[in-house]
Amino acid sequence: MQSRWMPLVEAATIIVAGYCLAVLKQVIVFGLFGAVFTVILLVRSDLLRRVFNAVIPSPLGTPINR
Repeated sequence: MQSRWMPLVEAATIIVAGYCLAVLKQVIVFGLFGAVFTVILLVRSDLLRRVFNAVIPSPLGTPINR
């Protein structure tokens, strides 16, 4: 037979464990998304720089940033 407090302890343990797992899951998932978005932004920036270097001539006759 359970005491009066055991159901309360059980419920509190379930809540705390669920909260901890949710926070851990968010850190992992958002961390991966952040890394993916960072790579995409870096590639986009590089491609746009190359496009502008190819399209817009430098006043000195040499490509910009080279």
